[in-house]
Amino acid sequence: MPVTKTPKKWYRKAAIIAAIIGAAATIIGAWVERDVHKNSDPLVHPPPPPPPPTQCFVYDSKEQVVHFKIRRNMTASSLFRLFGVPKSDIMAACAADGVLRAGSGCSLPMPGWTVETYVVQKDDTLFSLERRFNLPPDSAILEWNCLDTLPKGQLIQIFHPPSVKQNLAAP
Repeated sequence: MPVTKTPKKWYRKAAIIAAIIGAAATIIGAWVERDVHKNSDPLVHPPPPPPPPTQCFVYDSKEQVVHFKIRRNMTASSLFRLFGVPKSDIMAACAADGVLRAGSGCSLPMPGWTVETYVVQKDDTLFSLERRFNLPPDSAILEWNCLDTLPKGQLIQIFHPPSVKQNLAAP
């Protein structure tokens, strides 16, 4: 019984047809997946929640105190720049023996301050946040949140000092 050989042209045509069908299936699958996600109900797939604030400084509004751990290279001057609290108050609250020690906890009284949380949006800059929250230029937004940049979607804390009216109304 003679062995018949299948012509090579048939194999080539079959391989080309299989490649075309595979490519078409991939393209159609991508279209279907894109349309499913584009038309999906937002209640079914809610966006992920923003990451929590980094909690460098935690303000307790009930006690009107900010809690934090003293970091390396943190000084009374740097804390004064962050919060405007007199250096003598900083040393009294944070330095048991007259020295700020890295790693030790501190509870700094800050009467009249308020803290607001905000989710960073796509086009936010430090300047735009300062204008939005009526903060002075070069405010310490990054330092308050232990950040180097403003990543989109990050939940940050905005510290508001007491207003002039509050200071004048105090006895």
